[in-house]
Amino acid sequence: MHVADRSIQYHIVTKANGDGAVDETKLSGMSKVKMDDSGNVRSFTYHNAKIVKLAVPQMGVAQAIVYDAKAFKGYLEYIEKHQIQDAIIYVLAVVSGCSSEH
Repeated sequence: MHVADRSIQYHIVTKANGDGAVDETKLSGMSKVKMDDSGNVRSFTYHNAKIVKLAVPQMGVAQAIVYDAKAFKGYLEYIEKHQIQDAIIYVLAVVSGCSSEH
């Protein structure tokens, strides 16, 4: 990641609840922390990247699809609102519990 290059802006959506949720208390160097009405961290900046925590319903394997769809929709809204012409969106996934053995 080009953390020192201020011409590149990173926005990362991460899971806020359930298995695989980010635990920001284990990160050092966070800034611009924003809280929700319940006092939970909603977003923060970490190594020049804006991290947004996204809560998803706990519904088994389908939650990954809901998470991706909500994150993608949020990015499209952000890009449109800020009239960003050259945005690049990467969708990265972590697959757990899969085995290459048959």
